[in-house]
Amino acid sequence: MPTLEEIPDEIIHHILSFVSPENNLLRVQLLSRRLNTIANEPLLWRQHCQTAFAYWGPDHDFQAKLDGNVSDVDWKALFLVRKATNARISNLFDGILATKLGRVRRFEQICLLGYDAKDFLLEQCHTIDTADDVLARRYHSKALLASLRRGLALDVWDSLRRHPDIVASGRDPPWRRPRALESALSALDMFVIQDDTGDMDHVSRILDDLALEFRSSQHSFERQSTRDKSLALNRWLRTHNLTGMSDPHKNYRNLRNCFIGQALRQEEHESLPLISVAIFCCLAERLGLNAHCLAIPGHVHAVVYATRDTNLDGVKTETGEGDIEPAIDEMYLDPFASDYEVSKDSLRTLVLGVGWQRSLESLLHPAPAATLVVRMATNIKATYTYHRGQDPFLRAGNMLHGHPSENLELAVYAQAWATLLLTPGAPEEFGESSRELAF
Repeated sequence: MPTLEEIPDEIIHHILSFVSPENNLLRVQLLSRRLNTIANEPLLWRQHCQTAFAYWGPDHDFQAKLDGNVSDVDWKALFLVRKATNARISNLFDGILATKLGRVRRFEQICLLGYDAKDFLLEQCHTIDTADDVLARRYHSKALLASLRRGLALDVWDSLRRHPDIVASGRDPPWRRPRALESALSALDMFVIQDDTGDMDHVSRILDDLALEFRSSQHSFERQSTRDKSLALNRWLRTHNLTGMSDPHKNYRNLRNCFIGQALRQEEHESLPLISVAIFCCLAERLGLNAHCLAIPGHVHAVVYATRDTNLDGVKTETGEGDIEPAIDEMYLDPFASDYEVSKDSLRTLVLGVGWQRSLESLLHPAPAATLVVRMATNIKATYTYHRGQDPFLRAGNMLHGHPSENLELAVYAQAWATLLLTPGAPEEFGESSRELAF
């Protein structure tokens, strides 16, 4: 039988990957110099960081660390930082359970740690039934997670008010910061979901999967023109019942239609026009199309821009006389209600029908995500007001999880925060202290 000194380093490394990091720190690496060297290899501690903690705050830039060279990061130190953070959270959480004195302050300190606190709190949510304080642990951990989600949503909206998501560069078509639209809208979901299912990250993963599914169904997609790609995506979404609504007269004021996460996860996938257009634009972004929402009064539409060098049909554009560059080609779509392209005359008829007095051209610019969130907040408030005190009240708040009346109250809370932070002219101090006020 070979001795320890005869076993190759690679095999020992593999064995140590099954040893808990705590045992590694307290015992294994103290046995010999050789074991100390192997037990402190960066590759081993990177694995411990991946397996011991599922959630990392954005300050760690964890995914970038994983994508880089292993030797560029002190993985053991990073692991120890997270363990120390968990120890601090555990101490604060025990204080919450022990006494009401200072409870709010401890809540705030845990929530300010962001996603670094999530692993610990999820463990507390699944406390075993035989624990003496099982109900208290589950109750307070769920309350902390809900507060944590709200804080993350407010961070997204505060960033929107400080850094516009749509950028116009000279004569090039406007473009939006990646994932800005879906983050802004799914932040509303963060107030009403009961767990991690349907949070901002989950919404992005659903959209990623849908984009891959659509792309795999299109055999000649890369060779198509911008117009054909846009129409193909719109038809695919409507064919798969991912946009639109089966009975608008009956279902338009259902609360779930106001939330992109609910629309993507509900079996019927019903949504308001704004959400339907947003789903189209988010998938278009993943497919290389430059699509935006148009805040047309009464019914949001989508606009898709061609590139600077070609028009919507893929024909190369030429500079006119006097080196005058041609206007960027654009098309309009209504993913909520139509498979086909919408003409500008149809848009003009629509806005005249709702009493719009200004020029149509003033509406044909991409709407910032902040504007769209405020508009959706207005829809949430209208839904609440419409059903308040009526028989359909509970049905209006019927979402995937949670009690209907509670869902309506949480949605109105989300609406109030979105309106407060994103309405033009909102005081700057609200954004600076939004996280503290949200606890």
